[in-house]
Amino acid sequence: MSTSTSALPPNPQAAAAPAASPPTPSAPPKSIAIHAHPRVGPHITSFVAQILAPHLPSSHILTPLDLASFPLPPAPSDHVIPAGLDAADPTPQYPSAAVRAWSREVRSHAAWLFVTPQYNWSIPAALKGAVDHLYHEWGRAPAMVVSYGGRGGGKAAEALRNVLQGVRMRVVEASPGLVLGESMTPAMKEGRLVEGQLEAWRADGVPEEVQKAFGELRKLMDDAAGE
Repeated sequence: MSTSTSALPPNPQAAAAPAASPPTPSAPPKSIAIHAHPRVGPHITSFVAQILAPHLPSSHILTPLDLASFPLPPAPSDHVIPAGLDAADPTPQYPSAAVRAWSREVRSHAAWLFVTPQYNWSIPAALKGAVDHLYHEWGRAPAMVVSYGGRGGGKAAEALRNVLQGVRMRVVEASPGLVLGESMTPAMKEGRLVEGQLEAWRADGVPEEVQKAFGELRKLMDDAAGE
């Protein structure tokens, strides 16, 4: 998670936000964005946030983001190549007001923690589009991926890591995967987890995996702050 959290509406995807150098006593806290997509996504994102909350430095906060709040076009404009815009201030150069708002949001976070479901061995289209609409805004921001699915969503995590590296984000190697198991059907149909699912994940060592990955994210944030 980034000091802010971004979560999508009833659609399963998620993300982390950018981190920055240790702020001065008077500086506002740095935001790590946690992005989650669909139905059961917010429940899983909340679980991840609860794991990380005790490990956050006082200079950072987790900020949930909901892609539903950013009605982005389905694909980038044919007339705009995000990578070709002025890197210093790309926001005003987007013709879409929705993309400009998304650009401002992304630039406000120090790191990102993406929480994503697996769809047919990949990530949801809405998450892919949200990344593709921008380029310079993501550059070198630390990122972490948490996936979930019938078998943990490892293919989605791999796909998203490749996409994020393509926009020059610094992505944590570890990608915890949460196996839905018996929660798969109720998650898809009703947006809920079966009773005892969180306890099962705890017994399987998910909190430790998430904490380990977050430790890597913190290191990337510290490295970015020292540049």
